[in-house]
Amino acid sequence: MTPIRVTTPGGSASPGDSEDLNSRLRIGALHLFETRGFDTTTAEDIAQSAGISRRTFFRYFPVREDVLFSDHAVYLLRVEQRLRAARGEPIRVAGVALDPLVDGLVADADFVTRRAVVIRENVALRDREVLWLREYQQLLGGFLAEQDLGARSAIFAQIVAAALLAALSQVIDRWLAAPGSEDPRALLAELVDEIAESMGESGLRGRGPGAAHPERTGVVVINSRLSADEIAHLIEGAH
Repeated sequence: MTPIRVTTPGGSASPGDSEDLNSRLRIGALHLFETRGFDTTTAEDIAQSAGISRRTFFRYFPVREDVLFSDHAVYLLRVEQRLRAARGEPIRVAGVALDPLVDGLVADADFVTRRAVVIRENVALRDREVLWLREYQQLLGGFLAEQDLGARSAIFAQIVAAALLAALSQVIDRWLAAPGSEDPRALLAELVDEIAESMGESGLRGRGPGAAHPERTGVVVINSRLSADEIAHLIEGAH
C-alpha cells in the first residue's frame, strides 16, 4: 500500500489560493466519487474538476485516494502544535490535542458526512482512512512515550493513543448519526476523562523496573465501535 505523503497545495501561491485549490480538489473528487463511483474516476478527472493538470495533481497526492483526506495533513500539524504547547496530565493533553478534528467535523459537516458515505462503500478508501488514523496514533503515542510513564511506557503509550482515537471515532459516529444533538467537544472530553481515570495511579507505569516484559514499540489498533467502558477494560487488561 502506498505510504501517506501529502503536500498541501500551494507552492508560491498565497495562503488563500492554496486553501481554495485544496478545497476545489477535495470537493471535486467527492462529487466525482459520488456520481461516477470511485473505481471509474481517474486522477485526471479530479484534476480537471479543479482546473489543474494531472501532473500537478500527482505533485501533491501520490494516489487519488488521498485527495479526500487532504484536510488531515492540516489537522496533523495542528494536533502536533497542541501537543508541543500544552502542559498538564499527559493523557488529557493528548485527548485535548484532538479538538481540531472535532472542530473540523462541525465546520465542514456536509463534506464530512458525504465523505463518510463514500468511504463506507469503498475498501480502498477505508484502507486509506486506517493509514491516516495510524499517523495520528503514532503522533499521540510518540508524545505519550516521551512522558515519565515508567517501564513499558512505549507500548502502553500506543495502547492509550489507540484508545483516544477510538473515543474520537465514537464522537464522530454519534455526531454524524445525529448532527447537533450533543456537543462533540464535550463528549470527547468526557471520554478522554474516562480513559485517563481508568488507568489508575499506576496505569501507564507498567510494573516498575522489575517488569517481566521488555519495553517494546508498536502500533495498537482498537475497534472504534467499542464503548468507553470496553476501551477502559482493554487498557486495564493489558497490565
